[in-house]
Amino acid sequence: MDEAYLLSLLNKIKSGKVSVEKGLQDIKNLPYEDLGYAKVDHHRVLRKGYPEAIYCEGKQDEQIIGIVKALIKKNSNIIATRIHDEAAQKLVKLDSRFIHNEMGRICTLELSPVAKKPKPIVIASGGTSDLPVVEEASETAKIMGNSVIPLVDVGVAGIHRLLDKRNILEEAGVIIVIAGMEEL
Repeated sequence: MDEAYLLSLLNKIKSGKVSVEKGLQDIKNLPYEDLGYAKVDHHRVLRKGYPEAIYCEGKQDEQIIGIVKALIKKNSNIIATRIHDEAAQKLVKLDSRFIHNEMGRICTLELSPVAKKPKPIVIASGGTSDLPVVEEASETAKIMGNSVIPLVDVGVAGIHRLLDKRNILEEAGVIIVIAGMEEL
């Protein structure tokens, strides 16, 4: 939900295209929508500048789909993390614009363009075993308007591999370091 959505809704109520009752229901759901099994935070993007993320691990596919549909109705960007392949394929069938990063176990959908940040985020991993976490962090950063530069396998066992990328590190707005075969 953003200001453009609210302005559009109010104009539709004013013109009679949307009933006052339907408009009231939509406004009640502006802060969050109670689906019974989840409270979908539609105001997070206004409060924090980025959309709510759906942590999919432990959720049933139908719950994930229900949350996604609620977010799509509000034209929200979608981040579904720790998603298994079957649920991801259901999201892609729901909307072919979903990006599914299988290694990172994440699906994203950009419905509302995000202002692009001027400096990149560098994601440095100690080893190749950390690639799933690198991919998850990359996709999350991208849907939030960031460009990403991954530096893979630059661990301290070979510090020269990291120091060789010093110019990239110095240009970064943020550096995310992933090391130690982060638990998936």
